[in-house]
Amino acid sequence: MIGKIRTLRIAAMTVAAILCAPGDASASDDDERAYAAAAEHFQQARWKQAAEAFEHYLGEAPEHAWVEQARFYRAESLLRDGRPAEAAEAFATFLQHEPSSALRGVALFRAGEAHYLADRRDEARRRLEQALAADPAAPTTPRAWFYLGDLAAVDEDFATAATAMSIVAAACPDDPRHAKAVLGRARAELQLGNLAAAAAAARPLTFGPLSEADIESSIEASLLAAEAEVLLKHDDEAAAVLRRAAAARPDDLRIVDVLSALGKLESRRGRHQAALDAFEQIERRFPQHPRCYAALYDAAWELQELRRPADAERKWVVLCETYESCPLYADAAYRLAEAAMRRGDHEAAYRRACEAAKVAGAELSPHVLLLQGQAAAELERWPEADAALAKLEIEHRHDGVTPIASFWRAEIPFRRGDYESAVARFQAIVKSSSPVIAPSLPTAWLRLAQAQAERREWPEVLAAAREAKARFPQFEQAYELDYLRGRAHAARAEMLEARAAYGDVLSDARSRGTETAALARFMIAETYFHQRNFEAAATAFTRVGGEGTPVDLQAAALLQAGKCQEHLGRAADALSQYDRILKDFATSPYAAEAAGRRTEAARAADASQRK
Repeated sequence: MIGKIRTLRIAAMTVAAILCAPGDASASDDDERAYAAAAEHFQQARWKQAAEAFEHYLGEAPEHAWVEQARFYRAESLLRDGRPAEAAEAFATFLQHEPSSALRGVALFRAGEAHYLADRRDEARRRLEQALAADPAAPTTPRAWFYLGDLAAVDEDFATAATAMSIVAAACPDDPRHAKAVLGRARAELQLGNLAAAAAAARPLTFGPLSEADIESSIEASLLAAEAEVLLKHDDEAAAVLRRAAAARPDDLRIVDVLSALGKLESRRGRHQAALDAFEQIERRFPQHPRCYAALYDAAWELQELRRPADAERKWVVLCETYESCPLYADAAYRLAEAAMRRGDHEAAYRRACEAAKVAGAELSPHVLLLQGQAAAELERWPEADAALAKLEIEHRHDGVTPIASFWRAEIPFRRGDYESAVARFQAIVKSSSPVIAPSLPTAWLRLAQAQAERREWPEVLAAAREAKARFPQFEQAYELDYLRGRAHAARAEMLEARAAYGDVLSDARSRGTETAALARFMIAETYFHQRNFEAAATAFTRVGGEGTPVDLQAAALLQAGKCQEHLGRAADALSQYDRILKDFATSPYAAEAAGRRTEAARAADASQRK
């Protein structure tokens, strides 16, 4: 309900009039004194004592001349003492016993007000409507309409609410209730979808001189008018209303809501610098405001939109360090974890994710647990990684990110070298029909084939690689599947098929400059070597090198090329290959073998020269 309106100051019968009213000649002095004592308490605003004294009087002198007034003022004392439920019953008693009283209209109104304050809506409405019917021109009429309007709004009867508040606003232009009535009407019009009417109703409160009592209504009216203008697609007008409100009361704490609404409006319009300015005004002007953390958070997102991620991170850091108990702490810590993960700082990512996990709500928790598990996996903290991902699967089994957690739970044993578990888990994943896991399915198939290759399950490798290539022809790492096919064929001594598969790797433009392409070149040479076609092998080994080729692989290719030359009886050419290893790759693990073979090759070369 719209605030608790000040209780009515009864004008129909003052306490002085009560005390001076003619008494009953048959009344005892004790009755006179009892009534006078009750009236004195009322006059001195001692409401509790007044209620008790009037009740005592009524019990002792039920036939006294002033019983009518005593019943009324007992109810009034209870209401003013903040006991609306008891007051409502007391007014009902008065109305029952005094149906023809001159105070009946006021009593009906006060009974309705008492029920209103006790949150008894149906009874409040009944009594207030009775009061209006009893005397439509009574001084209490505007307030009765105000209460009826508020009750209608609570019951979502916005048409009645708008009508009632319009009556109050027209009847009380100089009354303290006027601003609240205008605002109530505007709010009802907005709920009815009468956007232009809502904006027009609220607009007078958004500018011009206002009393201190109206300032709160003015700020709410500015927010309401801006909302209506936005719905009317009048964004410029909405922004103007909010800017005017922010400028009118620059030091008022309630302007935080105005600046926040302005920032969100500008952000929605894509004016991220203007939005940032609004949020940072809150930071600068109201640093002690209890919701300053929200401005920090929103400012961070605007900085992200402005492509200033480092500045955004600084905002989130301040939020986490200053407002540990705020509702946005978990989300800010999660954003910091995401940022750390993107730049490869897995330690910081894991730490922030752990902080977020402690307080994350049901909506954020799955994302936090996933990131926590991923960061732990990158740090090779396998138990922590599996624990976070298992918790995600158990506690959030129906969440959209859970299938991704399942992927990472398969990835962990793969990275640990537990290929049996990895095969089992990836086999389950590739059978998944979840749309969330769909983007990861090609990688899951690749991991399955790789794990099977580590277990030397070559028929299974060939089957998985073929199916994956058929299902995902646009897979960016399809060449990795071709490389596995080559390994499988080579292991089965199917050298022609192996060379064809390795050739597919090299013909895929996406493999250019990768280590896999370099390995494919090396393995093509190896197939010739195992077929004892040393001439072709020597030529192929000399082609291993260039971009993406690891140093040790270059050394291995030179070593194998040297061996081919030895098999071909070309000791001098073999010696040249070994010398190159010792010169350019002296720290390679192949250098020792090259040195040994160089000695033999040198002897062979000398012997050949002597011949």
